[in-house]
Amino acid sequence: MLSDTVGEQVTAWRQRRGWNRERLAEECARLGMPELTHAAITNIESGRRKEGKRRRTVSVDELAVLALALDVPPLILLSPYPDGHGVEITPKVATASYFIFTWFPGDELMPNVAETSDETMEEYVEKRDRLFAAAEPISQIRLHANMLLVRNGYGNQIVDIMNEINQATDPQVKALTEANRDYLLGEIQKLDESIVQVREEMKDNGWAPPVLPPALDYLEKKTSEDYKNNPSDKSGSAYLQTVMAGEEIQASVNRDIFGTSKRKDSE
Repeated sequence: MLSDTVGEQVTAWRQRRGWNRERLAEECARLGMPELTHAAITNIESGRRKEGKRRRTVSVDELAVLALALDVPPLILLSPYPDGHGVEITPKVATASYFIFTWFPGDELMPNVAETSDETMEEYVEKRDRLFAAAEPISQIRLHANMLLVRNGYGNQIVDIMNEINQATDPQVKALTEANRDYLLGEIQKLDESIVQVREEMKDNGWAPPVLPPALDYLEKKTSEDYKNNPSDKSGSAYLQTVMAGEEIQASVNRDIFGTSKRKDSE
């Protein structure tokens, strides 16, 4: 069962941190769940087994806090991957560990569920379509976060290029470097247009778009029509100013994915 997998993974990741159970309990208490004591964590990891059966399951709240305390994605605690052995979802449903990572975010159906049922291909397709439709907000958030990451990478490159331009003494080298800068600015503009389009789709579906970093606030005032009407407009100095905000953009990406900025380990 999944609680067995979570118990095994909590043990493994706790030991990778070099923590004993008492240290993990302290971190859980700091995060607001003092009931995850040394004894509770021992029971989660061992299952409080009697005659081979687990008597202590793991709640969703506990899973979230344990993942937060260990600085790992919650999904990693639900799968033994990359060890490779299977995961039992229920006594009647099991699957390869890899599929936990694709089923939970809605990338694909749990394969064994379809294979062990008597459903027709038409029923399978309907089930798959329901899964994809339900997972659309997840897909949009991931797409938004990935575009911000790529944009941040281009921005970091432009920062280096601007330094090269300032230091260049050869006119030809300077011209080539400026051309490279302008190419990257054009790529950033395309990304900004895509970000605006995704945010519009979110709003059309009634979903609140992620908060943008202050350096990209101007995108809130943009629409996809603005880019269609001004396809060659790079917004001049606005782009050069925003590409310098890598840390702010990274913080926004963290909020997209985790719901909060990633904290640094206090140790």
